Amino acid sequence: MKHTNWNTQGKGREKMYHKESINPRSGAWGHEKSPVLASSGGVPRRTPGLFQRTPLFLVILGGLFLGSCKFNPIFYEISKETAPKEALIKGSPSRIVELSNKLYVANGRLWEYDGTTWSLMASQPGAAGTVRAVAATNSALYALVVSGEGTSTSAVYKLNSGTWSEVTNTTGYRVETIFGANTTLFAGGHNSSGTYGVLYESSGSFATISGLATLASTCTLVGAVHVHSTYYLAIAGSGIYSTSNLSSSVSGPILGSTNSDYNLNGLILVGSQVVATATTDDYDGGYLLVGNSSSFSQVYSNSSYYFTGALALWYAPSDTTADLLLVGFVNTDSSYTRGYLELALSSGAMPSSISFKSPGEGSPTTVSDNDTYEQSLGRKAVTALHQGPNGASGVLFASTSLDGLWSCRDQTWNEEEAQ
Repeated sequence: MKHTNWNTQGKGREKMYHKESINPRSGAWGHEKSPVLASSGGVPRRTPGLFQRTPLFLVILGGLFLGSCKFNPIFYEISKETAPKEALIKGSPSRIVELSNKLYVANGRLWEYDGTTWSLMASQPGAAGTVRAVAATNSALYALVVSGEGTSTSAVYKLNSGTWSEVTNTTGYRVETIFGANTTLFAGGHNSSGTYGVLYESSGSFATISGLATLASTCTLVGAVHVHSTYYLAIAGSGIYSTSNLSSSVSGPILGSTNSDYNLNGLILVGSQVVATATTDDYDGGYLLVGNSSSFSQVYSNSSYYFTGALALWYAPSDTTADLLLVGFVNTDSSYTRGYLELALSSGAMPSSISFKSPGEGSPTTVSDNDTYEQSLGRKAVTALHQGPNGASGVLFASTSLDGLWSCRDQTWNEEEAQ
């Protein structure tokens, strides 16, 4: 059963799938019935009909064959599945970043994509640690490395001419997340007192951002973007902040970004607009916010699913303007409905009304077939998305929770294997 587009405002919504259409035990669609074999009544006894002359087991097998793909929803789903591959980059990969026509992702170690093949970087940051995250500015690559268990230590490394060097951190904050925007790396973490602070890197050392150094212990830096000489920082548990001067004190969060229902988890630049995703603390609702340094507005909400924080722009072949905004989500009404949603953009900008659709439904779209998508990445929790390198000329990749790195090649999703 195809799901319908969701048209937006407020918390009212149309369901992605009718609840009764999925069998919670088998996962089979329940809106169709298997065909029933016709009887052979009316055939003279002295001249046995086909069914009378054919052993019963052959009749049953024939019925299953005839009804398998076209009529039986279980067999139809099987027919739309792609042969699984073994993921080259396993586990729960990090966000995917781009720098100088290459992509980077971490899953304990750091991987590099040259436009054709993923490979482990020959030079790994932090000899004995685990690469937890990767970030990129316009000119530099950074990696967050964690060592030890429990109250582990962390360090951030910067790649300089093929050599990793540790970013000096004397702020007293243990770095937990990193994000790059324009020419600046941002980091967030707690100090020994449990206070949360946001840092930025300058000339190889971290410094605290005044106004963002004494946040509540429940806060987490979840995104950073830059537009029109202004940085935007999304902090879960607090709100979205903006500043054009990192050496000056940052004022309170932007109006409209601080609703107690908003647990921010993603930030992206769409045209000149800043777009954020949020979910409720109990993961039973998702929100989409759009704004600037003056204010943010909630343009979409849905209480049937939550957003994962995965955000990406998608370009159709040969296009230089983004065609779609991709948003990772998990449907709380169904354990089989995950992946991402597509939002058609208006000349590269956010549309006036928000209507999400499933991949493969309508045009433009990232995949060739919705049913095949739903049997592949559509069942995975997507934590990051990125098309690249170089936009439309690159491949669309997805990091998943526990299921490794996936790629959409020839408009079909599968685990990314060695090329």
